[in-house]
Amino acid sequence: MKKLLVSAIVLLTALSHAANATSAAISDDETAQVTKSITAWGCDGGVIFKSPSGEFEVEDATCNGGTYKIELGPDFVVTSIELE
Repeated sequence: MKKLLVSAIVLLTALSHAANATSAAISDDETAQVTKSITAWGCDGGVIFKSPSGEFEVEDATCNGGTYKIELGPDFVVTSIELE
């Protein structure tokens, strides 16, 4: 289980660094916090984006077999989960 979580974090970090130029840089700690928050909701995977205002968005996260867009505040609290 730990290997899976570490692999997911590494993947999310790699994908987040490939995000478009309008996305702010995401630190390893922020990636870990976002991953922890979405995992608590039963979700994993996806691509993390950070807005200049400090809010986060995870696109293409998998939750209960569906694909979702998840939004989190700067405090890493999930504010929105939308089916894509």
